[in-house]
Amino acid sequence: MTKARALAVLMFVIFLATSFRKGWTRNETDFPNYYTAAVLVRQGAPLHDFYDWTWFQRQMNYAGIEHQLGAYLPQTPMTMLPIVPLAGFPVQTAKQIWLALNLAFLAATLWMLSRATQIRIEHIAILMFLGYGSIQSNFRLGQYYVFLLFLLTLAFYCLDRGKAAGSGFLCGVAFGLKLYGGPFLLYFAVKRNWKAVAGMMTASALAMITAIALFGWRDVHFYATQILPRSLEGEVIDPYNSGIATLTTLLRRSFVMEPDLNPHPL
Repeated sequence: MTKARALAVLMFVIFLATSFRKGWTRNETDFPNYYTAAVLVRQGAPLHDFYDWTWFQRQMNYAGIEHQLGAYLPQTPMTMLPIVPLAGFPVQTAKQIWLALNLAFLAATLWMLSRATQIRIEHIAILMFLGYGSIQSNFRLGQYYVFLLFLLTLAFYCLDRGKAAGSGFLCGVAFGLKLYGGPFLLYFAVKRNWKAVAGMMTASALAMITAIALFGWRDVHFYATQILPRSLEGEVIDPYNSGIATLTTLLRRSFVMEPDLNPHPL
């Protein structure tokens, strides 16, 4: 075994013994937010209530999640969709299944990056584990980001192999679930890759049709006009809290004066 492979295996074992184990045995946000929303979808609850903090917190308690604060803001109407098949299990069992799937997504991501770049998989794994804070948060809290990384890497992998329409479709799926794929539409348009544009538009349209079928036009319109603009402006959370690791928070904390929340910006 080479030194690089041995180091990658050691880092993986440390990860399993720390962050992964904590996520496997403890129930912390963010996964309960997705799980509660998935339970509500199975119950046919109206979407606009998902964004009511008090109502959603009560539904978390009904779902068996106690002593845990949560909210569905600022998620899209489709964010919970991958968790819906897991909502029939108790919350911790559902989280364990989600974490196991995330390990598979992570392994597939490493394989695709290795194939596309011709860089040995252990070298990419070492680089990945150096970003330990992001990896540990995703698995400890049951977050969504490894799944999104898998989708976007698969989109890159398809594009690299000349499957532009499939690449665009996958970016559209990521956009429908979490909005992160949105900027790729501009990239494809600038590159005049119209097959990718068409694929992305198709996936986005399907996501909207699915949301309307699940929740009705009125609730989807409520999200688009009331929740989405606030989300894009960073106003669904404390926009000046330095503990919230977003670019919007950094910029507001550094440059925007607010008498109560941020009286002395940089």
